[in-house]
Amino acid sequence: MIGEVVRPLVCWRMKFGFKFSNLCGTVYKQGNVIFTPDGNTLLSPVGNKITAFDLANHTSVTLPIENHYNIAQIAISPDSNLLISIDVTGRAVLINFRRRILLNTFNFKARPRCIQFCPNNKYLAIGAGKQLLIYEKPSLTKEFRPFVLKKRIVSHTDDITSLTWSSDSNFIVTGSKDCHVQINPIKKLNMKGIMKVNLMGHRAKVMGVFFPDDGENMYTIAHDCVLLHWVQQEYADEEDEKARRNTRRGKWVIKAKHFCSEKTGAWIKVRCASYNHSSKLLTVGFSNGQFGLYELPAFTHLQTLSVSEKGISTCAVSPSGDWLAFGSSAFGQLLVWEWQAETYVMKQQGHFYDMNTIAYSPDGLLIASGGDDSKVKLWNTRTGFCFVTFSEHNSAISAVQFSPRVGHQVVFSASLDGTVRAFDLIRYRNFRIFTAPTPVQFGSLAVDQSGDIVCAGTVDTYEIFVWSVQTGKLLEVLAGHEGPVSGLAFSSSLPYLASSSWDRTCRLWDVYEGKKAREKLELSSDVLAVAMRPDGKELCTSSLDGSLTFWDIENATITATIEGRNDIAAGRLASEARNLKNNSARKHFTSISYSADGTCLLAGGKSKWVCLYNVEQRILLRKFQISRNLSLDGILDTIHAKKLTEAGNEATLHTDYLSDEEGELQRDREYSALPGAKRGGSAGQRNLAPMARTSSVQFSPTGRSWAAAGTEGLLIYTLDETLLFDPIDLDIDITPGTVLSTLSRGSYLRALIMSFKLNEKPLIRQVFEGIPHDEVQLVVRQIPTVHLRRTLEFIGHYMEDTPHVEFALVWCMHIYNFHGHVLRDGPLDMVAALRNVMKNVQRLSDDIAKICDENSYTLQYFSAVSALKNTGDDDGVEEGEINLDDDEDVRMGDDGMDDEELGDEEGWNTIPAMWGSDAEGDDQEEEEVPLTRIKKSARHTTTPATAGTTKAPASTPVLSEDAPSKGKGKGKGKATTTTKTKASTESEVLADELGKEDASADEDEVVEKASTSSSSSTKKAAATRSSRTTKATATKAKTAAPAVAAAEEPSPVPSPVPTSTPRKSKRIGTKELTSLAPSALPTEPDTPSRHTRAASSAGSASSSSSTSSTKKHKTK
Repeated sequence: MIGEVVRPLVCWRMKFGFKFSNLCGTVYKQGNVIFTPDGNTLLSPVGNKITAFDLANHTSVTLPIENHYNIAQIAISPDSNLLISIDVTGRAVLINFRRRILLNTFNFKARPRCIQFCPNNKYLAIGAGKQLLIYEKPSLTKEFRPFVLKKRIVSHTDDITSLTWSSDSNFIVTGSKDCHVQINPIKKLNMKGIMKVNLMGHRAKVMGVFFPDDGENMYTIAHDCVLLHWVQQEYADEEDEKARRNTRRGKWVIKAKHFCSEKTGAWIKVRCASYNHSSKLLTVGFSNGQFGLYELPAFTHLQTLSVSEKGISTCAVSPSGDWLAFGSSAFGQLLVWEWQAETYVMKQQGHFYDMNTIAYSPDGLLIASGGDDSKVKLWNTRTGFCFVTFSEHNSAISAVQFSPRVGHQVVFSASLDGTVRAFDLIRYRNFRIFTAPTPVQFGSLAVDQSGDIVCAGTVDTYEIFVWSVQTGKLLEVLAGHEGPVSGLAFSSSLPYLASSSWDRTCRLWDVYEGKKAREKLELSSDVLAVAMRPDGKELCTSSLDGSLTFWDIENATITATIEGRNDIAAGRLASEARNLKNNSARKHFTSISYSADGTCLLAGGKSKWVCLYNVEQRILLRKFQISRNLSLDGILDTIHAKKLTEAGNEATLHTDYLSDEEGELQRDREYSALPGAKRGGSAGQRNLAPMARTSSVQFSPTGRSWAAAGTEGLLIYTLDETLLFDPIDLDIDITPGTVLSTLSRGSYLRALIMSFKLNEKPLIRQVFEGIPHDEVQLVVRQIPTVHLRRTLEFIGHYMEDTPHVEFALVWCMHIYNFHGHVLRDGPLDMVAALRNVMKNVQRLSDDIAKICDENSYTLQYFSAVSALKNTGDDDGVEEGEINLDDDEDVRMGDDGMDDEELGDEEGWNTIPAMWGSDAEGDDQEEEEVPLTRIKKSARHTTTPATAGTTKAPASTPVLSEDAPSKGKGKGKGKATTTTKTKASTESEVLADELGKEDASADEDEVVEKASTSSSSSTKKAAATRSSRTTKATATKAKTAAPAVAAAEEPSPVPSPVPTSTPRKSKRIGTKELTSLAPSALPTEPDTPSRHTRAASSAGSASSSSSTSSTKKHKTK
């Protein structure tokens, strides 16, 4: 029974448990900005919240912790564990920055203007009014008394504006509006009498005090752009011994006086200043929007740049001194400047005025917003940054919408300037402008599912204009409403356009047929908004009486009604005379949106509440309070009676809760009033706080998040957990040794998570590969959800260069099997990890397919060779010999010479490794390298020119054109022969060849030239062939006449015609060698071979040559 109750509760939480995720529309409101000690994150106060901008990863996140009022000062501890924020009323919030949880709250009962932790991380100094409060550093645990006061110092006559610690944390320096600077020692905090050093030299309030690391110098800067350089001097007499003991070694004197701005007029003032100890850089922000960068102590001017049209409210320098951060509260600007490269690291700005409308992109990754500042901004929901701003409009933006068509990256915007513009999100340009024949003001917008038709409704002529997106021409004007058109919506399944108006009607138009309104749906009150269900069959309207009405489009009937007056009831405004119960104003919804599945409806209006309803059951599921900032009007449901005076509410009369810049402007207006006029009596001088309201709400197409355009900016609520608890985070004893020992003990999951904590890629890879194959399934099943994205990211990078492809695929398979539901409904940051894994899997698939294709071709070759081998065995070919096709063309070598030019011979078992030179002659023996004998079939041709001069050995059969062949011949005169060589036959042939080598010394020169030409370049080979062609022509001319004469003589017995040897090609490395069978030794016509000349002179060889040949043969 308990399980049946708990299961629906868990499902309800998973589906409707939206939590605040990020604040995108505002980057800076007021207060100071600071860098974290590592320098990678910038903390900025936005209203009563704090946003952390990760400059290294280009992301932003807003902490889910709120102050009661707008934040005035923030500070972070040197170890980045504690973050304290104090609002304008003096109420502090202590936050665990790493865990993003609230630890404690405290009320200082005064507005602080400066706060800072000491360098040794023991104390916390706060300048609250005229008091300097020094506390012990709070702990990281929740305590009953987190702030322990060590000393309260009251010495200034006016508010403290700045403070700083010395590098050794022994002294603290404060600057005040009374133009004085005081140095307070910290060593004697427990003693009542503390020797203070009071320095006077400024004529305006001190804006900054800085202590360099040496402790011998000090710099102070005032509101009038004057910088004073203070140094210590030793005391001259012994009467100041007490002062010497309490103020180090001597007294402080002014060494130099500098002016930060050449224009020292009354209208240029110093607003903020910051100093970096490592780089000794001083950054000063001025009231005209410029900043100056100076190097101390020489006060060298490095840069001056204008970053805003209004004054700079705060500035900060990163710990490394490379980045400068500036914030302007007038325009809500925040930027980070890299002064060495002179480039912007970050430049963000929200809407100057209210944000009126928002729209989600079809993939849910982008949000378009339009405001009263006539600008359209695009925000990335994953990073929280605005990446493009369109400022082509001349008036307030009333509606924005993305093109629903897949692949169309276009956003449309309607404005009160009478134009509808289409912006291209690829080139970031305005490529189409839609206008009406007469000047009108557009208040609503709709785009059909194809993205080809765009409609806009007017608020002055009560008409609906229809344009074609492709041509930009006006297609039709739909008239019929008697009041401003408040909303438009296209049906996704039916050809209807729904329009709502203040004339208490909602009409259905057939835009494609061009007819009048098909149906007229009447209501009892003005219709303020209209929304179409994603399937296009249901319509919802919001009316002025606070009711939500659901319509069946096909039958034009009401299906359900929800009364939301009590749900949307807003808080009481400070200017309202009646209480909340009797006030009927603002009890209605101005914006509604369906969820992706159409089961829920989101509604918001001029209230601090956003309501989520179930359409089928017509019940309220949840109410979301968009803000708890008491600086906004309409947050409190009741007003304290003590604050109601004859002049009105006290909250609208004083300026205590204003920022410094706003307070100065307000007081200037009060002081410039006419003599005798009462302060606060004029309505123009009253402080009217902005009202908490929601101008637009939108559900994401994914159904995992929704966004609201509120007073403070663009608020995003999501179901995805931004920070999950991990028990291993509590164990600080994580080292590579402990990780490997945990792996050796068999705790594979714990070792993997511990390696993720250390974030060392070689260690993660070692642990990952150390997990046995049969344990992967169990480890994957137990992986926490918080580490699932990290595991996928590692696997994606691991598959890029690993040979263990199957091991990585096994991990992917088990992750998809056990965590598929998390990946399907998980956050958007898992999409990048999944895409990386998919990309690498596809790459591996393509590589394996390519290798398989290449292997298939190799296997086909081997199978063909095996078939030829088997065929050769059947025809009498010996085992180990390969017969190739007779029609194979002559293969060219790497140097461009074919086998015929090389003059190689068949039947050699060895080739010379080094050819002798001409100077050495025949006496130099050639080193020979044995070769493997490869016999191939070749083409046999008849050479009539050498018939009378070349005689074939008796051991070699001579084949003529009519001789039968044992192999498979192709064409006439082709045959394949295989010669069995024995040891005795080869010895005789070698002896004969060696005897012929000594017959003529010129033969070595010919062989050497042939070998040299085989390894020479292409140009040299071409020259050699040209010379040989010339010689061949001469040789043919000489041998032609004897050949003809011999042919004319009759012969009773025809002599056998010698044939050219079959040539077999053998490739070694990049060279191609040709083996010729010992049966025949052909002679090339251009260069006679040494064997041919040896045969002609064999009868005249001497006995000494034969003896030398025999010795060489024995030696070899």
